[in-house]
Amino acid sequence: MSPTAGAEVRWLGQERSIDLVELLSRYRQFLARPGRTLLLSHAEVPACPSCGLDDVAAVRDGIAEIHRTLPPASRAALSAVLRPLDADFRRRTLPDPAPVHVGLDWRGRPYGWWWRRLYDDA
Repeated sequence: MSPTAGAEVRWLGQERSIDLVELLSRYRQFLARPGRTLLLSHAEVPACPSCGLDDVAAVRDGIAEIHRTLPPASRAALSAVLRPLDADFRRRTLPDPAPVHVGLDWRGRPYGWWWRRLYDDA
């Protein structure tokens, strides 16, 4: 990521309780787990802002929210970082044959594709 894009992301992060660095770190930690196939886990307390991030789909939502608000150059830089991570996520997680999260979220936005992956308790 260019220094300018990084600065814009850092500035934007000051407005949020959880910054992009933390979110990307959690996303990478999930992908660093051993094994060929990864199953998502629900957060024990999803209403708690930081506890909710125990669910990697909520982490990816946070990244998507930041991505949406970035200026075009920074958005492109973040997209370049996300592309290989998302490819690994798609490759190592399984599609959920009966996803719960379909339709629109509480903001009226469609749920991201990452919500339609198989959870460990499904």
